[in-house]
This record gives sequence, structure tokens and C-alpha cells, in this order.
Amino acid sequence: MLQHAFALSKEHQGCRRLQKKIDEETQRGNLNFCEELLNNLIDNFNILMIDQFANYLCQKLIKIAKPTQLDKILANIKGDFVQIATDQHGTRPLQKLLDKLYPLNMHRSLELSEAIKNNVLELSVNIHGNHVVQTCLEMLISPAHKEPIYETIIQHSLQIARDKQGCCVMQTCLKSGSPQQQRRLINEVVKNVKEFIDD
Repeated sequence: MLQHAFALSKEHQGCRRLQKKIDEETQRGNLNFCEELLNNLIDNFNILMIDQFANYLCQKLIKIAKPTQLDKILANIKGDFVQIATDQHGTRPLQKLLDKLYPLNMHRSLELSEAIKNNVLELSVNIHGNHVVQTCLEMLISPAHKEPIYETIIQHSLQIARDKQGCCVMQTCLKSGSPQQQRRLINEVVKNVKEFIDD
């Protein structure tokens, strides 16, 4: 089963078999199978997280992953973070991963900041991605790690505020940043108050 785990995880019945096996082994207190399965699939998590079937297996594996395995998953998906965050299947295991990583240490906080910094606008106005930005705003430790988010939100404040999802991100910004970051965003809103009112 482990040798064919990647192929099985992408098939409806195969994925269900793997999940059932995880449940059975976990109930027995035998986490060896789960650990071997995760180690077998960890390098392909970026592919599996956006699969219509395998995303459920990813969620289950994230739930039982050790801290070192969580770090490896985060490192492996970093290059595909935006695609996963905006995907209808990928966003669920990604949000599970973020929940499991909380509270962040400084290294993980920097990794997340790096993963989203060039795509904040796209994520903020996406029906799935906006949740990831909001979660990052609440989780990132350092104001410096949040700064790429604030820079983008301030630079594109009108576009983001006019978007249903973007508006939620802006509201989270108003309560999650440093006082200086919040003040800069408020100043930008005040500067464009007429456009905000007319919308």
C-alpha cells in the first residue's frame, strides 16, 4: 500500500482506503504506518493538496504530523502557496496546516510571510485566498513579517475595499497590525474617503 500511496491517494476508492487505514492504525496506537505514509507523500504535498480526493488525506496527515514534518510540508509547498490557497480543494488542507502551525515561531512566521508577499493582492480578492491572508495577519509574529501585506493593501486600497473578500481582509488589517501599520491604512482610507463613500 505504501509503495503505491501517491497513485492511491489520487483515486476516490484508494484515498478512502488510505484514510481508513490511518484511522485503524491510529486507534491501535500504531503511528508507524501514518508516519511512513506521510514521509512517503511529503515531497508531493503541493500536488496532493489541490487534488479533489487527496486533499482529504492531506488534511488527515497534517492533523497527526510531527513539528518537523509540518516544517517540511511548509517548505515544500512554499513555491505553490498561491495556487494551493486559491484552489477550492487546496485551501482546506492549507488552512488545516496553518491552524496546526499555530502558534508560529519566528522561522515559520518568516516562511509564511515570504510565501505570500508577492501575491497579497491576488489572494486578498480571491474567495479562498482571502482567508489565508486573514489567517496570516492574525498569526504572523513580527510587524515586519506583516509589512508586505500592509504595503499591498495600502497601495491597492480602493481595489481591495471594493471587493467583497478584499473588504474582509481590510477589516482584519485594521485590527491585526502594529499601531503604525493601522494608522497608515487609516490615513489611506481617509485620503480616499470620497471614493469609498461613493462605492
